[in-house]
Amino acid sequence: MNISPVNRMLVVDPAPDSSVGDKDSILVPDDYRPAQLHAVGRVVAISGDCKIEVKENDKIVYDNSMVQEVKLDGNTAYLILENYVMAVLQEG
Repeated sequence: MNISPVNRMLVVDPAPDSSVGDKDSILVPDDYRPAQLHAVGRVVAISGDCKIEVKENDKIVYDNSMVQEVKLDGNTAYLILENYVMAVLQEG
């Protein structure tokens, strides 16, 4: 299913978590993930009324606490309002 964002929303594909923990740390459940304030992801789709200068496949830094997870037909989409995009990452 394709999703088309509206109302200044972006669909993002979060980058896989690349953090490596210290193996001698406190034991926590396997599914525990510490909250990260910021995240990096790839723009999948952009609302037509979006005012920031991003395009599909751009890598962005965004406020991770503002991501809305939407599950549809067994797929998950991650939506974020354009206001919470903090930076566009440039190659080179």
